[in-house]
Amino acid sequence: MRKYCARCGASLLVKEEDSQPESIDEPEDLSPAESSIAVEDKELVSPSEDVFEPEAIDIDETPIETTAHEDERISSEEEISEPEPMDYERGKEVVKDILEKVRAAEARAKAEEMAVSIDNEVETEEIESSEETDESEVLEELVEEEDMEDEEEEESTDDEMEISTSEELIIEEPAPVIQRPSTPVDYIPVRDEKIRTLESDIKALNIEREQLQSELAKLNSRLNEEVERYLVVAQTKRTRAESLERELSLAKKEFNEANKEYKNAENRRKKELSSAEKRISDVGKRIKKAEDDKEKRIRDLEKERLRREEEA
Repeated sequence: MRKYCARCGASLLVKEEDSQPESIDEPEDLSPAESSIAVEDKELVSPSEDVFEPEAIDIDETPIETTAHEDERISSEEEISEPEPMDYERGKEVVKDILEKVRAAEARAKAEEMAVSIDNEVETEEIESSEETDESEVLEELVEEEDMEDEEEEESTDDEMEISTSEELIIEEPAPVIQRPSTPVDYIPVRDEKIRTLESDIKALNIEREQLQSELAKLNSRLNEEVERYLVVAQTKRTRAESLERELSLAKKEFNEANKEYKNAENRRKKELSSAEKRISDVGKRIKKAEDDKEKRIRDLEKERLRREEEA
């Protein structure tokens, strides 16, 4: 059972308040005489008006009920929130899905930041281009005004020269004129247009580069996961191959030992068989010699008997 709330941290163990029943005013015992007198003097009334009803004892048990209710709710939440056992492959897939979602969210955030920065740059470029156009218009107006002033001055000087031919020519210092060459005026918008084109190309290339970098990161992560998977398989196979090699070497060793024992047993068998056969052959020779001796003795005895018969 939990001792603290999972959401707010409040203690769930509420001390039960000691409830004391209120004192009840017991009715005084009436003697039989007094009761009989009271019955005679007073009129009969319904029992509900004069019967004394003790006050109900209010015991505050709400904290215990709420605590039990909260304990039941918390235990049910604990039962519900207990995660089911998950195998390794399922957990790996869940982690992979979470990583993909995180990467997608990061890519979306980067794309939004890039879009905001591009919008800000486009606005600044528009403001700069508008300022440049305003400056070019102001410069053109100044050049036109100066040209008109020059023409008026030339006309006035021509009139003065025609009127006073005998007087010396008065050389006046020309006022500082801001002359803007025609070629730069024609060249600046072209240059600005090229710069804007190049900047837009650079921004597009930067966006493409960031997209390629994000794709490269995704590809790298995918390939790393694939390589890790194949590495795990290869390590498993290598471990199995090493175990099989150890078993093979052990089996070879056992085979060599068994083969050695087999050869020793075979040699021992051959030796014992040869010795047994030799003994048998020796016994056979002795038997044959004994038979030959017996036949010879029989022949000798027969000759002795015949000789005795002839002598007799």
